[in-house]
Amino acid sequence: MMAEQQTVSVIIPCADQGQYLASAVASLARQTRPVDEIIVVHPADDGATAAIARQLADTHQRLKIVSVRERRPSAARNAGLLAARGDVIGFLDADDIWVQTKLATQLAKLAVLPEAAAVGGLLLRCSDIDSETLLPIAIQGEAFVAETLGALLCRRAVFDQIGLLDAELHYGEDIEFYMRMRDFGITFLAVCEVVLYYRQHPASMMHATTPRKQSDLRLAVLKSIRRRRRLGLAPAKDLVFGDSIERA
Repeated sequence: MMAEQQTVSVIIPCADQGQYLASAVASLARQTRPVDEIIVVHPADDGATAAIARQLADTHQRLKIVSVRERRPSAARNAGLLAARGDVIGFLDADDIWVQTKLATQLAKLAVLPEAAAVGGLLLRCSDIDSETLLPIAIQGEAFVAETLGALLCRRAVFDQIGLLDAELHYGEDIEFYMRMRDFGITFLAVCEVVLYYRQHPASMMHATTPRKQSDLRLAVLKSIRRRRRLGLAPAKDLVFGDSIERA
C-alpha cells in the first residue's frame, strides 16, 4: 500500500495531564501529512481530562475519546489500539509534542523499505516552562529507542503478529514491546532527525524511580530472555536491538 493511501491513527493516553492535552493535539493537527484519526484515552475517574478532551473533539473532527477503568499507560494504549482504524499507528503522550514533519518523514522511510514494520527517530528533551512552552535541553542519541513509544510509527500488522502492549506492566511496556519486536525479527528503521519533543518535568514517567518501575523493567528483560530461549535464539547483543535496526 502506498504511503499516501495509508491511514494513520495516533493514540494519546492522558491521565491527570489535561493541561498539556491541547498542545499535544495541536502538534498532530500541524503535521505536514495530516493525521487521519486521533484517539484520546483517559481514566474514567479523571473528569477534568474528559472535559478538556470533549472540548477538543468539538474543534477536531478526527478526534475520538475512549474512557478506561485502568490508569496504567499500557491499558490506555491498548484500548486506543483496539479502537483505532488506521493502517499505521503512532503514539503520543499527552505531555509531549510531535515535530511537524514527523509523520511525513517516517511514512516516507517506511515506503522505501516496504518489509519494514516500524520506524523511530531522535528525541529532544525539553524542560517544562508552562503547558505551551518548551525549552530544549539536549538531543538524545540512540537511547530513545529503549525509552518511549512517542518516537515510533508502526504498521498495524505488527500488533496482529506479536500482540498488544504488555498490560501486566505499569512501567516499561514500551521497552518490552521494542524487545518483543526484536525477538520476533521485526525490521525496525530509524530516521536520524528529531521527531519528538519530550517534555521533562517532575511528574513525567522518566523521572519515576519507584521499586515498581525497577521491578517492571527487570520483568520486561526477563520476559525477553525467556522468549528468546523458547524461540531458540541466541542471547541479544544489546538490551533492545541488535542487527535489526537500519538507519537513514
